Parts: sequence; structure tokens; C-alpha cells
Amino acid sequence: MKSGIAFIAILVILGFVAAIVAGGYTLARNFTATDAPRQFEFFGKSKPTPSPKLTPSPRSSHKISSSANSSPIVSPLPTGGPGPTIYRQPQDKYTITLPSGWKVDKISATKTYSTTTFDGPSGNISITFGTGKDPIGGCSETTNLQLADRTISACFLLQKDGSQLITRGYTKDKAGLDFTIEAYINSPSNTNGPIILDIIKTIDIE
Repeated sequence: MKSGIAFIAILVILGFVAAIVAGGYTLARNFTATDAPRQFEFFGKSKPTPSPKLTPSPRSSHKISSSANSSPIVSPLPTGGPGPTIYRQPQDKYTITLPSGWKVDKISATKTYSTTTFDGPSGNISITFGTGKDPIGGCSETTNLQLADRTISACFLLQKDGSQLITRGYTKDKAGLDFTIEAYINSPSNTNGPIILDIIKTIDIE
């Protein structure tokens, strides 16, 4: 009798165990069927965050502006020759400023006077100091002629070819030495005349 009861109890326990095993198997199968696959992750490390995509921005061209403190680079302008030069008479009788393209053309002298002629694209200018020089051309009316430190009288004679003469411009230095200023203005005189007059304005008699 006791052995029959024990046998029945064993069957009940085996059935109960079988029911538990069957139920666990079904639950595990359902779980693996519905759960989404996961990526492998390292424990203790955060999942790397994907870097945002960088869209390159178009390059903008910036002009470099000079500030108030910057010194502008200056480029030299072509002059076509050397700049103005100051000619000093060897005995320090006078000085004259010659622009680019002008030169001493000739120096002529006698026992009583010395004449230096300066030549350029617009004509020529002669400066004589001493006595006995016979100026060219006549004179019916005088006009003012400006030098560096004084105004003198001179004759302006218009020629048939459009050129012009400046003659009989008389003055003296501090010691009383006579000076004569003369010039020849190339044609057309209305173009070259102002250039010649500007050079004559630089004549500084000592």
C-alpha cells in the first residue's frame, strides 16, 4: 500500500517538473522570436555617438583693407628721366632749377661778360652777367618777367612761325653786376611759353 502511494507521488512530481520545463521552453522561444537583435556593447563604455555631417561652406573672398595706422605701399611713377636739378653757376653768381630733359647747352665768354645757355624740349634760356652783351631783337613794349626774388622788365616778341623771343630782361646783383635774361620759346608759344616762364621763375641771382 505504501509503495503504491510512493509511486503515485513520484509520478505527480515528474509531471509537475515536466510541466515547468515545457513552460520555460515555450517562454524562452517566444522571447527570442520577438526580441530585436542587439549590437554588441562594451560594458562600462557609452555607445559612440555618430559625428554630425559637416557641410563645407562656400569660401568667401575678403579684401584686405588698410587700417588708419598702416602705411600705404606706394609705387613710384615713371618719370622718363631724372628729376629736376639745380644748376649753380661756378662763381656762385646765380642758380636755376632745370626740369627733366633740360641741360647746359653751351657757355660762351668774352673779356667783359659770360653767357650760359640752357636747352630743353620747350626752347632755351640764356643768362648773361657782365657788360657789353648786345641782346637780340628790338623792343617796342616791355612786360614783367618774374624771377625767384624779383620782377624785372623784358620784351616779348612773337615770331611768324609761332615761336616767341624774350629779350632785354635787365637786372643787377647785390654788387651791381649787370645781368641779362633772354629766352627762345618753341612753337607753339602758347603751349611752351608757360614752361619757359616757370623755369625763369627759379633763377635766383645772388
